[in-house]
Amino acid sequence: MKKKIFIALVAAICLMGCTSGKTEEESPVHIDSETLSASSEETQEDAKPSEEGIAQTTEEKPQEEATLENNSENDNGQGTTSQSETGTLAYHEASLEKKWETDAGEVACTVKLAYPIFEGTSTAEEMMNAFYEEWASDKLEAYENDPESIVKSALQLKNDPEYADFPASEEVFMLESVTIRPEVISVYQSFYSYSGGAHGMPGRENHMFDPETGKEITLENLTGMSSQELNDKMRSMFLELVENDEENKFFPEAADTLAQKDNFTSNFYLNKEGVVFYMQPYEIAPYAAGFTEIVVPYAQLGIA
Repeated sequence: MKKKIFIALVAAICLMGCTSGKTEEESPVHIDSETLSASSEETQEDAKPSEEGIAQTTEEKPQEEATLENNSENDNGQGTTSQSETGTLAYHEASLEKKWETDAGEVACTVKLAYPIFEGTSTAEEMMNAFYEEWASDKLEAYENDPESIVKSALQLKNDPEYADFPASEEVFMLESVTIRPEVISVYQSFYSYSGGAHGMPGRENHMFDPETGKEITLENLTGMSSQELNDKMRSMFLELVENDEENKFFPEAADTLAQKDNFTSNFYLNKEGVVFYMQPYEIAPYAAGFTEIVVPYAQLGIA
C-alpha cells in the first residue's frame, strides 16, 4: 500500500513539472501587401495568436497629461504594438495624447495623434519621419495657440459654470494605411472631432512622398495632369454618379454644388485599387451617408 502511494506522488510531481513551464510565444506582424494597414483592432482579453503567426501584446499604461508612445491605444487604455513591412520598408505607429483641464481640474479636451515612424535609415525614410515629427508639433502648437482651435473653445465653454457639465471635447487622428508604389509612398489618416451635439465630424488627411527623396509630392506631380484637368475629370465622374442616383441619396442641389466645386484634388487618398476621391459629409449628401467616394484606377490617371 505504501509503495502504491509513493508511486502516485512521484507521478503527480512529474506531471506538475511538465505543465508549469509552458509559455506562449509572440510573433511580429508581417503584412505582405501593397497597402499596409496600421489601424488598431479590438481584441478580446483571452485572444491567442492566430495560426498565421500574428500576435498582439497588451500592457497597462498609466494615464499622463501628455504621452508619446510607439504604439496605438485602444479604448481600454492599453497599448498594442503594430509593425508592418513590405520589402525593405517598415514602419510602426506612434501615438501622442494630450489633455487640457479646466481651472477646476476637469478634463475639457483630449487630443490623440497617430502617425507613422519609418524604421529604415534611407534619406526618404528620414525625411518622412522629420515631416511627421513637425506635423505633430504643428498640430499641438495650433491646439495651444489658435483661438479658434477645438481646445480653446472647449476650455472657454467648460470654464463657464453654466456649461460645467457639458461633455468634454476630443479630436482623434488615426493612421489608416500606408500605400507603397514604385513612384509614391502615401500615408492616409482619418480623424474625428467632437465638440458637443448629437455627433462629431469625421475628416481625412493624406500626404504623398517621393520614394527616393522623401519629399512631399502632389497629385499633379504624380499624374502629370494639371489641376484643371483633374478637377474637370472628377467633376464629370461625380456628376454622373449624382445623375444616375435612383435612391435619392443626394441633396437636390448636389449637381449645382459639384458644378461650382474646384478643389476635388484636395480630397483623396490612395489604396490598392487606385486613387479614392471623396466628398465630405453634408457636401452633397446627408451626414448619415458618410463620405461619397469614387475610386479611379491608377491606369486612368497615368500612374504606373
